[in-house]
Amino acid sequence: MNFEEYQRHYTFEADYWWFVGRRKIIFDQIADLPLSPEKSLILDAGCGTGLITTYLNRYGRTLGADASEEGLRFCKSRRLKDLVLTDVQKPPLKSDRFDLIVALDLLEHLEEDTLALKEFYRICKAGGHLLVFVPAYEFLWSGEDVVSQHRRRYTARELSDKMQESGFSIKKLSYVNTLLFPLICLVILFNRFFRPETLSRSNLHPLPASLNRILTGILKSEAFFLKKIDFPFGASLLCLAVKT
Repeated sequence: MNFEEYQRHYTFEADYWWFVGRRKIIFDQIADLPLSPEKSLILDAGCGTGLITTYLNRYGRTLGADASEEGLRFCKSRRLKDLVLTDVQKPPLKSDRFDLIVALDLLEHLEEDTLALKEFYRICKAGGHLLVFVPAYEFLWSGEDVVSQHRRRYTARELSDKMQESGFSIKKLSYVNTLLFPLICLVILFNRFFRPETLSRSNLHPLPASLNRILTGILKSEAFFLKKIDFPFGASLLCLAVKT
């Protein structure tokens, strides 16, 4: 991403419904893992502006890794110190090191996503976990994919195949952002046919506070259901895997 997109994420991610709901879903999954704040070592791969890294530090010492100097500057503004500038497809990190690796909306940016997954397997401890979050379905391609410099979106089958090819055993694989999926489809298709100028600009823009609260509540509610079921469709994909 360019500086403007990092700035946009930095501005929106604390309160915007999609970021807030995603955090709830992610950390509900992490809360059940055998992590120790004193002993566990976590990698936030593609840490971006570092907000997720600050949350991960509650579960273990977290190293933030990103290929962007701009992103790491935002991390430093949050007073994060354990940071490394690196290509996560070839991280200069020791094998069998991390108890948890988190890759949130990262793989879609990479030229060789399977190579990155194989490297995550290498640096993950036996019994350690990898948590991946990616955008789903190519037909949902929008301006946000363009400005964020995405290379692809995924289906559950595609992500499952790549995770297993890399050596991981999948514990959970589910679509998310399911309850709002029909609305998201309608908005994207409407924009594609009637507002083509939106296909080259970000979808992130301020919302009325009441609407933002409603959307936040809907997405956060999925965290409860994801404890019990896997959703068959949605705008994003969540995968939790283990190195056996």
